[in-house]
Amino acid sequence: RWRGGGGGGSSKTPYGTKHHRGRSVSEIAAAPNGERTLKVSATIDAKALAGSIVLVCDGGYAPLLLPMGAQCVNQAVKAIAIARGQFLENENGQTFLSCFPSFRDDNRNTVQMQCDKETKGPWRTSTADLVVGGGTEPTKVAGGGGGGGGGG
Repeated sequence: RWRGGGGGGSSKTPYGTKHHRGRSVSEIAAAPNGERTLKVSATIDAKALAGSIVLVCDGGYAPLLLPMGAQCVNQAVKAIAIARGQFLENENGQTFLSCFPSFRDDNRNTVQMQCDKETKGPWRTSTADLVVGGGTEPTKVAGGGGGGGGGG
């Protein structure tokens, strides 16, 4: 059971994110999108947190992780990497987990890590041959907007 500190109930964090204190991961997974928040402590086992991330994702939307310090960010990153591996193993490589870190305050002292789950595939193969002629302009073939071919 994942415990997010203190007694039961829910509260707004100082950063506007709703957090359910004392709720199980199953209860967090069943919460509406925007309320699927997991606080990350420095002492959490990365494998246990990865399991919580996967469980919340299985309930629908991916969670928001709130690491409360540098060691917590380290544990969160390791947990995301482990969870990504679990999705790739268990979902036949069709479910991908990504993470979008951002600052939670104007002073850039704290971060939040919004996870995102995306299902792709199944992949199909094609036997068609793609042929590019000598006079082909790569920027037009690749969908470039024309002009010098630079990105940016």
